[in-house]
Amino acid sequence: MSIRDELERIYETNGVLTPEAVVDDARPDDAPLHSHFEWDDALAGEQYRLVQARHLIRAVTVEAPSSTLRTPQQVRMFHNVNGDEPGQYVSLRALTQAPALADEVLAQAEREWRALKAKYLALKGFLQMVEKDLAA
Repeated sequence: MSIRDELERIYETNGVLTPEAVVDDARPDDAPLHSHFEWDDALAGEQYRLVQARHLIRAVTVEAPSSTLRTPQQVRMFHNVNGDEPGQYVSLRALTQAPALADEVLAQAEREWRALKAKYLALKGFLQMVEKDLAA
């Protein structure tokens, strides 16, 4: 069975899909999704702390002037770049001083926009919502 099949089965069983339901279903050693999780609590605990650290890094914002809007906007202070190792963050100031890094972040923004568009394009009104937001 594929991951999709398993998630659909869990959804059908529970009527909703939650991370908790997926983890609970995957707990038995012979569960199809078991191998997709880290069950060593010591290692998983450290991984969770890294997730928390990433969240903290992404949560810090600064006020930045906008070239297209009248009022300054709150934007992330640190941006993820590949650099020498994946998972590195650089400051907004560094991006303004390093065109190559800014290009990397802009390329990531384009990938994220395309993914967002692909995810919601089928919803009636999505493009109108985007156009309305851009016009504001």
